[in-house]
Amino acid sequence: MNTSKTKRNIVLGILFFLPVAFLLMLYPAKHNYKPLDVVNNEVTDIENFYSDRTDSIALKDHITVLGFLGKSPLKKSISALNLKELVYDKFKGFKKFQIVIVVPEGTEEDVKELKKFPDAVVMEKREVDVHYQIILEDENNPDFISEALFYNTPLYYIPYRSLYSKNIKNLFMAGRNFSTSHVGLGGPRVMRTTGQMGAAVGLAASLCNKYKVNPREIYTKYLDNYLQLIEDQKSIKRSE
Repeated sequence: MNTSKTKRNIVLGILFFLPVAFLLMLYPAKHNYKPLDVVNNEVTDIENFYSDRTDSIALKDHITVLGFLGKSPLKKSISALNLKELVYDKFKGFKKFQIVIVVPEGTEEDVKELKKFPDAVVMEKREVDVHYQIILEDENNPDFISEALFYNTPLYYIPYRSLYSKNIKNLFMAGRNFSTSHVGLGGPRVMRTTGQMGAAVGLAASLCNKYKVNPREIYTKYLDNYLQLIEDQKSIKRSE
């Protein structure tokens, strides 16, 4: 009995002191990297710049990748995508890491076109046409005389999150009943777009069955698998 107790104490002592000894060995060690030279200490911060975000943006105490897309941001769309895919997605988990892109005033609309939902599964560029009643004197007795307003739009995306129910956990919505506003329905309500929604929902349903999860969990847990499945299913246009 005493032998067993002695062995147990030895094992517990080793398990306790070995990690402590290892940490003490690492404590005086030097970092195996050399910090970059400071080029300029007098760097103006960007707190007073206009931003499309509600929270403040500052360079101080942050690890920042600072970029400038020039007067034609859309021409730098590939560079912006590479920056997002190769840098931001890999380091976004680090505290205080940020990518700040500066653009001139007047390019706000171009910047909007560069933005894409992380769960975009449908894309379309059809013009938006919204119908309004010309005269509506009595809402209980509509005259059904309407006017169509057309708006040309750039390429836009529909996120997967708009294709499943907010309240019913196992319900998909593919088609004109997807989650959107009246104006938002003005473009995507046609067959080409709703067909993409149907394909997107079908692929999501296959993953729901595979992983035994509900539609929302495809977004929260298996989004990368889902987007890769969509990429794998894209048709290749054959040359005639």
